[in-house]
Amino acid sequence: MRLESVRGEPHPKLTERGTQLIEFVSRLLSRGWERLRLRLNLQWKILLLFAVSMSLILVTSSYLHTVRTRAVIARDHYENAISQTSVLTNRIAAYDYFSSMEDLQQETQLVARSRPDFKQIDVYQDSAARPATDRYDVAGCTRSFVNQ
Repeated sequence: MRLESVRGEPHPKLTERGTQLIEFVSRLLSRGWERLRLRLNLQWKILLLFAVSMSLILVTSSYLHTVRTRAVIARDHYENAISQTSVLTNRIAAYDYFSSMEDLQQETQLVARSRPDFKQIDVYQDSAARPATDRYDVAGCTRSFVNQ
């Protein structure tokens, strides 16, 4: 049942009720916003701005510190791996482990067990008679001899 007059205009009771409803909701919202509204003077505005900016600085500083720390740790791991490989190379050269393959395998397995991030160790021997490569798969410590 529609409450409209014959000319298509809304019924007076309908517009009166709608207006009352709109006014009620408007008053309800304005009271709610007045309760939530903070009246900040200049001192509080500056204090809030300072607190927000300090929080942003703290978050940014924490992020940059984390990034920098990760980079330093990664660099340290890399330099440590290079150092251990260099020590292994010097021991192989000093004690001529290519003449005894068991000793060579024992030395490479020692390094492989101390460095779980090593996946494979390649050992090269350059000589005029025969260039050779020993490749050690660290996971199973298996050795494959490659003649070049």
